[in-house]
Amino acid sequence: MFERSKSATICAAVGLAMLLLPAEALAETTALPTGDTRIEGANRFETSVEISKSSFAGPLAAVYIATGRDYADALAGGPAAAQDNAPILLVDTMTIPDSVSGELQRLQVDTIYILGGPSAVSAEVETELGFYADSVERLSGQNRYETAVTVSNHITSTGGTVFLASGASFADGLSGGAAAARLGARLLLTKPDELSSATNAELLRLQPERVYELGGPAAISFNAREQLRLALPEVRRTALTGNNRYETSAAIAETIWPDGASTVFYATGLDFADALSGTPAARVNDAPILLTRTTCLPKYADQLKSAWAPTTTAIRSLSSQLRQGVLSSFG
Repeated sequence: MFERSKSATICAAVGLAMLLLPAEALAETTALPTGDTRIEGANRFETSVEISKSSFAGPLAAVYIATGRDYADALAGGPAAAQDNAPILLVDTMTIPDSVSGELQRLQVDTIYILGGPSAVSAEVETELGFYADSVERLSGQNRYETAVTVSNHITSTGGTVFLASGASFADGLSGGAAAARLGARLLLTKPDELSSATNAELLRLQPERVYELGGPAAISFNAREQLRLALPEVRRTALTGNNRYETSAAIAETIWPDGASTVFYATGLDFADALSGTPAARVNDAPILLTRTTCLPKYADQLKSAWAPTTTAIRSLSSQLRQGVLSSFG
């Protein structure tokens, strides 16, 4: 793994940005074009629509819906949506934004899956979603940990690999979702100090061969890791961590894309919405999601650029002076 620094940064993109090269598209999806591309909307809801438009062509068998106000339910939903070749669209708790309504009409979807309970996506929104699909199904539990288990049960692939991320913060699960999607794996959530009973039971049911533990002891404590060891003494466990969320993101990418990636998604590490929507699109383009600071790209990005040698970059709209500096940093 390349040497990392906690302090060095290179000014670069904000929001969701990508290094783009052609990729073989999955069924009912479209690969991103060669060249510089920006994917953004006026807000998180419109950004989720623009991400969907960039990689998904209707009609689709499924679309996943998550609240744009919280992250927990959609963390586990990203790999599930990717397996179904489905985008994740964000809605408000009580309303469907007009842009999302338009995208649902464009996609001509058969089934809509709602991630989370009525406190996340209301019953009124669920009813309205019925106008856009033949059926609407809610994937939820009593809490975020149970919801992740419900989503896990929805996934039809074998449980050979599981990613385990903190349910108390979003950062590690954002990059982990894209990694799990690449492997056809599940992402389960843990309390920082202990495994929830629902997560523990699901791990026992799956009997995975490997578990990737995302983040350091603040994300998954020694006690939680010990509970995992006792529950699955034969499982191969790999901790993917760094000194901060940005380095952890890089560690995930390097491990799951050991030969590098020709396409890379960048998303802010200070908010969750864009990366949540980006997970299925990242899978379409076989891309990791790397977290970046709002105004400066951490040093690992320059090191990955050298190691992976991407030839095309895309950055979010910036002031002309800053944009020139950003492009110079990419070479």
